[in-house]
Amino acid sequence: MFWFLEMDEQSMPTMTRQGKRTKVSLKDIAREAQCSIAVASTVLNATKGCSVVSDSLRERVQTVAKRLNYRPHFASQSLIRGRTNTLGVYNPPGHRNGVGDGYAGRLLDGIELECLEHGYDLLLTNRVNEGSGETCLKKLAEQRVDGLIIFRSSLCSDWLPTLKSFANRVVLMDAEAVHEPFHSVVFDNAGAIGKAVEYLAELGHRRIGFLGTCLDKPQAPWLLRQEGYVKAIRALGLPQDDCLIHDRNTSSVQMSIDDQFCQAEGTLGMQYFLNLSPADRPTAVIGYNDLVAVNALRECLKQGLRVPQDMSVIGMGDSERCEYLIPGLTSLRHPLEEMGQCAARFLIEVIESKQEPQKPLCVEPFSANLVCRDSVMHI
Repeated sequence: MFWFLEMDEQSMPTMTRQGKRTKVSLKDIAREAQCSIAVASTVLNATKGCSVVSDSLRERVQTVAKRLNYRPHFASQSLIRGRTNTLGVYNPPGHRNGVGDGYAGRLLDGIELECLEHGYDLLLTNRVNEGSGETCLKKLAEQRVDGLIIFRSSLCSDWLPTLKSFANRVVLMDAEAVHEPFHSVVFDNAGAIGKAVEYLAELGHRRIGFLGTCLDKPQAPWLLRQEGYVKAIRALGLPQDDCLIHDRNTSSVQMSIDDQFCQAEGTLGMQYFLNLSPADRPTAVIGYNDLVAVNALRECLKQGLRVPQDMSVIGMGDSERCEYLIPGLTSLRHPLEEMGQCAARFLIEVIESKQEPQKPLCVEPFSANLVCRDSVMHI
């Protein structure tokens, strides 16, 4: 698999003829292999054509093509197939939104795996300007991609309506809700945190704290996780004290997306909980993501507390860092690779079936799995 780069004709593979470098064409292959251009096209472009090609002739054409380093012209192949065999991925820019970020990277791993299996390439778009929606629309309209997968769709709500005419070729990843007429692959954010609350309650914890987001403009999935915490606490009859939630309403510091907010949310949140009276202090905390939980755990150790003996900590995401902490961080696994595969698989099925789905796809929300390590204990 390679990241797809747009090439003009000047960058196509070349051959040397009388001191000049020219593109290797089907005509060149046909002349060298002593066959017609139609036969060369049938062999090299994997088309049915109207020519019956013997095994010996097929082998001769392929041998010549390999010797001349022939590469089929991308645009020509697209015309023959009626598609580009390329999926587009749009990842909204922003703090920690790069492809090196664990979230986007793991989604891309799943998409790439499915594309490899079906012979598709990826075209990644990551830019921020007033034309973000126009860029995606142009790629679809010009048939430069056969379908589009959009990450963090809640950040794209201003321009998503411009893609409605291509809705059957667009999948929203990890959307907080179904956005008709688009297809959606959804994660159960609220249910994930509910699992963590239930697990801690089974271990005897009654006062369970939640480290929520302190951003002035939080992303929708993060708010859903806090709603899941509140719902689970209420359902299990656990204490619902306001002091057990640290978020933008209780934080002493207001943060923006440009700050190192996850680090601060974890550190300041744990300081807030540890400053409560012993009677009010939680015995366990859940971070709305792993980075918040990691920094909360570090603050515990910095203040001389033992994890999990004095404080149990759970993260959300099961990022790679969880495994290498001491103690290892118990976390809820966000099945990003599987979600990426699901989105790509659906798009490829739509593209190759050439049939428009009767209604938008909304996959049954993906659930989190609890990955138990050493940061939680029974009390």
